[in-house]
Amino acid sequence: MLRKRGFVKNKKKISRKRIATKVPAVPKKEKPETRKKRKPVPARDGRIPSSEVIELVIRAQEGAPFRVLGPHPSRNGRTVVVSAFLPLADKAWVRPLHLKGKPIAMKKIHPQGFFQAEFKKTTGLFSYTLVTCNAAGSVKEGADPYAFFPDQLTDYDLHLIGEGTHYRSYEKFGARLLTLKGVSGVLFTVWAPHAKNVSVVGGFNHWIAGAHPMTRLSSTGVWCLFIPGLGEGELYKFAIRSGRDGRVLFKADPYAFGTELRPGSAAVVTRLDTYT
Repeated sequence: MLRKRGFVKNKKKISRKRIATKVPAVPKKEKPETRKKRKPVPARDGRIPSSEVIELVIRAQEGAPFRVLGPHPSRNGRTVVVSAFLPLADKAWVRPLHLKGKPIAMKKIHPQGFFQAEFKKTTGLFSYTLVTCNAAGSVKEGADPYAFFPDQLTDYDLHLIGEGTHYRSYEKFGARLLTLKGVSGVLFTVWAPHAKNVSVVGGFNHWIAGAHPMTRLSSTGVWCLFIPGLGEGELYKFAIRSGRDGRVLFKADPYAFGTELRPGSAAVVTRLDTYT
């Protein structure tokens, strides 16, 4: 009995010593050193387009331009990136409407006219205009088409269009004069179910296919784009890239309310509310 008790007592003492030696006190000076070694979270946008996506835009092969162009918030919500494809511009700037002062210069990251600008310490999207200057020194300013997502068609409209039972489709397709967010322009809508890409071309972009790519709204094949600054009398066509052979064909608008006289075949933006 005495040996067992002594053995137990010695065991308790040994265990206490082991605990004291195995768990030393952590000095307070080590904590700030470990924090300094941590890398800061990058403030860049996870939605900044890759070089492959930029090439799709430049080659007029992008069917969802709103995922690339226009304003996009960063993942951490503290940076806004504005991207624009301006093939006629030599230089470009972004002028935020809520800030007073000079516009912010955009960086030309592709020689064919793809520009970007980053606005750090910005918590949300904001209204702005794009200022462009071509090689001849001509300066233009206007709203960005890709700051206005064309969501005028309802899901019910798209459903009826898909099954071919929308009996007032003339009110949805074609070129319609609208004012969105206080900015006047033209909303273009066309049905091209087998197209890989559709863009609006006209004198305003020197008839360059892909300069104003449209977005596909659904699997029904409806393509839309709102272009600010355009008005009545503007000539336009649709540059449609075939999904079969990849050819780009310039087509007139089948829902156009006006066309130019022969030998021209372009559609004309026409206002109907002036007719009685």
